[in-house]
Amino acid sequence: MLLENKVAIITGAASQRGIGRATAACFAQHGARVVVLDLDLQAAQASALSCGDGHLGLATDVTDPLSVRRAIDQVLEHFGRIDVLVNNAGITQPV
Repeated sequence: MLLENKVAIITGAASQRGIGRATAACFAQHGARVVVLDLDLQAAQASALSCGDGHLGLATDVTDPLSVRRAIDQVLEHFGRIDVLVNNAGITQPV
């Protein structure tokens, strides 16, 4: 499988009915180790847990470079590498 043992970061993947969460589940089903990044830590962790064991959910603000750097550092510390990035974060209201 193409995703077997790959480490995949998916931003904006905490919504229960969103594209990001569905992508995270699909990647996990295909053997990836999934990292869910979202503003909401509890939702990110719940999304990662819904993918099964061994996945990670982190609170990250993708509009803040320091927050992104911290997330990358945590992923590298936890998994040792990053193989895939899915930029899915977005908003549905005026900024």
